[in-house]
Amino acid sequence: MYKFCPRCSKKITKKSKNLFICNHCGFHLYENPRPTTAVIFTNDKEEILLIKRKKAPKKDYWDTPGGFVDLNETLEESVKREIREELNIELKTFKYIGSYYGRYFYKGINYHTLCFAFAAKMPDKKVKTSDEISALKFFKKQEIPIDKIAFVEVKNVLKNYLSSFNQSPGSENGK
Repeated sequence: MYKFCPRCSKKITKKSKNLFICNHCGFHLYENPRPTTAVIFTNDKEEILLIKRKKAPKKDYWDTPGGFVDLNETLEESVKREIREELNIELKTFKYIGSYYGRYFYKGINYHTLCFAFAAKMPDKKVKTSDEISALKFFKKQEIPIDKIAFVEVKNVLKNYLSSFNQSPGSENGK
């Protein structure tokens, strides 16, 4: 993925799965996943909110609200900021449900991501979507368009979340 050292601009060598080393200046570059967040909102009917992406990547695909974690920001701060930016909601309570590996292909680069998923009840408040969202819709659990979900990690979040409802009482859910 990387060909040149960000410190001295000389050729860089891949030494392992996620380590690149510059033989000229000794710089070590680690390729680690970028953290992201996703929130599964449910309403009083237990339907799940999905948003339709207005821009690349994955324009016109369904997604959950969320996004990349900024520098100097915790996961919790990122969730609150992303929901405020995307839906104009001040989210107060949410529950961590798991982490999911993914990829984010954007402008010729295929980034590794690690998505931290959360669940929350949709507040009884009018939503005002950002200019990154072309539509939002609540889906019944059995009607979620998995084949039109933008990212593999979000598909996995939704599949695992939905499978937890199909567990019989007392059965193991993988935790």
